[in-house]
Amino acid sequence: DYDAAEALFKKALELDPSDAKITGNYALFQADERKDYDAAEALFKKALELDPSNANFTGNYANFLKNQRKDYDAAEALFK
Repeated sequence: DYDAAEALFKKALELDPSDAKITGNYALFQADERKDYDAAEALFKKALELDPSNANFTGNYANFLKNQRKDYDAAEALFK
């Protein structure tokens, strides 16, 4: 039930807009389930802004750039 999941992501971020993990997971949801790549990219960037040294967020964003955006140079930079 993607609509219910999205409502819960939004509620969680209302409760704690600075939670990087929820933001990163919501980014994955937007990319993988909704195929809303612009929303996903904004959320990936926000997650990394909230927690710039998080290896999981960095890798997830790199995979997104590689797979969805076909931006191999940016993806490679993040992987490194």
